[in-house]
Amino acid sequence: MAVKKWGSELLEADDLAGVMEIMWEKGWTDGLPVVPPTETRVAEFLDYAGLEPDHVVCRIPDRNRVITAEKVAINAVMAGCLPEYMPVLLAAAECLGTDEFKINHIASVGSLWIMIVVNGPIVKEIGLNSGMYCFGSGVRANCTIARGVSLLLSNCAEARIGGIQRGQFGYSGRFNNCVGENEDVDWGPTLSEMQGY
Repeated sequence: MAVKKWGSELLEADDLAGVMEIMWEKGWTDGLPVVPPTETRVAEFLDYAGLEPDHVVCRIPDRNRVITAEKVAINAVMAGCLPEYMPVLLAAAECLGTDEFKINHIASVGSLWIMIVVNGPIVKEIGLNSGMYCFGSGVRANCTIARGVSLLLSNCAEARIGGIQRGQFGYSGRFNNCVGENEDVDWGPTLSEMQGY
């Protein structure tokens, strides 16, 4: 039975396997298992961010979509994120609604995808890998933040097969294209400085 709380549909299942089947049937996953976004867990993420569920994080006019804090939290939970990752996920989601980010580019036949580079003290605070093997697997923050943004775009902006995704071959970077900038290495100005911040 489905009921509404906040803005999202609530579903009930007998067990974890049932939850997974419902989520796969509804097209809410990326083909991998997800963490069930329970009310309690989603509320924990929203509390960490200090946001109400209906807080508008961004608007995506090209898709006629509004992404709320609740949607960011739901997809973050599903991706396996920790609540401490919410500031990064919210910043990434805010970027999706800017004029500089052209969402229709990710729908191209070239299978383009987003690369998230995180700068500042939060890199160390949440344990983002910014060194050896930074684009590889094995670091929860890197992989789950990238996956959280991917699920958010899939579930809230149709960036999926059967939606706007038109890539010929796809791109596995959807699962791990998030890195921290290593400010301990003196390469010159940081990325944020190069961007004028």
